[in-house]
Amino acid sequence: MTCIVGLIHDNSVYIGTDSCVSFGHEYRIMPEPKVFRNGEFVIAASGSCRLLQILQYSFKPPAIGDIPIEEYMVTSFISALRSCFKDCGFSKKSEEKEEFEGYYMVGVRNNLYVGWNDYQIGKASTEYESIGNGSQYAMGSMWSTKKYKDPIKRINVALAASEAFVAGIKGPFVIMSTL
Repeated sequence: MTCIVGLIHDNSVYIGTDSCVSFGHEYRIMPEPKVFRNGEFVIAASGSCRLLQILQYSFKPPAIGDIPIEEYMVTSFISALRSCFKDCGFSKKSEEKEEFEGYYMVGVRNNLYVGWNDYQIGKASTEYESIGNGSQYAMGSMWSTKKYKDPIKRINVALAASEAFVAGIKGPFVIMSTL
């Protein structure tokens, strides 16, 4: 179980995560963070630990160039991600659709995106977004702390709210930004 929280603040994107990996009734605190930098991107993922490893160490996002960021994300970024997952043996066919296990969040150039296991990717509809099992608590917290000026504090409060109510979400919390 995971909680990932992203926030656009002052021309930067902040993404924070918990550190817990759970399986059945057991959990472990991961020594490696669920959020990391990959070039100019800040990426976090939930689901399979293999998803995190591939996104961090094998995936090489292509250069953005001069196309609009939205177009880049739904074309070049996703195409490169599909190829990487296929090369790493991570994608699978399910009912004639190619899928993988997990979800991810991407911050780049003052934009926040969420990606799903069917290669769909969407831009956040507000300045914040959350994914994972604790996302409902985190979203409520982000809404109620809109007046906070410190983005790190907002994300920490949102992750703490999720930790308080969802089994399998545990600190320490790790936050990175595109700065």
